[in-house]
Amino acid sequence: MKFSSLIASSKAKLISGFLNLKKIFSDEDKLDILLVWNGFKSAALIEISFLNSISKNSAKKKVQYLKHLLHRLGLRYRLRINYLQREDEVTYYSFVAKDTSTLKKLISAYAERDRKKRILKTGKILGYPSSAVRAFANRKSINIIDLPISIRKKAEFKFLNFRLSPNWRKELLYVRKIMHELKKISPDFYKKMNKKDRQFKDMPGS
Repeated sequence: MKFSSLIASSKAKLISGFLNLKKIFSDEDKLDILLVWNGFKSAALIEISFLNSISKNSAKKKVQYLKHLLHRLGLRYRLRINYLQREDEVTYYSFVAKDTSTLKKLISAYAERDRKKRILKTGKILGYPSSAVRAFANRKSINIIDLPISIRKKAEFKFLNFRLSPNWRKELLYVRKIMHELKKISPDFYKKMNKKDRQFKDMPGS
């Protein structure tokens, strides 16, 4: 087997191991991390939460394995684990980035006390469309329920993880790019996300 084939096989195993992680975070968070890994995004905010149905010892083992995979993928991170008694409890984000410099910038941006400044700084680092970030910071995001049902049925909405602005047509083009990148990384994971009914999540950093 050629060296290039060995490298490709090793990467495929890493990605497979990462995607097979259970009960740590959402598929949307997995997608964001994969986009950081392949260079489409610079950083991601993810949420690592465990309900009381799993022991803390088991949870810590899962997180240790996650750290191992993130290290093997060449990513930098600062993780924070949420142990929840109820699903509606307040949770804290973890940080993943392509390099140490970007990780520090993300942590600093998220620590900004002023809500508007925090969203503008964080949204820029996370790579969201600037129009969507500005609208969210100014509380002018649109409600996707107000869009025509023919639009809401589009596949892009299964991969959407930020609030749209009145400039939603252009922002959905960004989502299509995400879909294209995921197809290249893992066609199977793309199919999984494209099939499921998903619940919309707020833009991180709110």
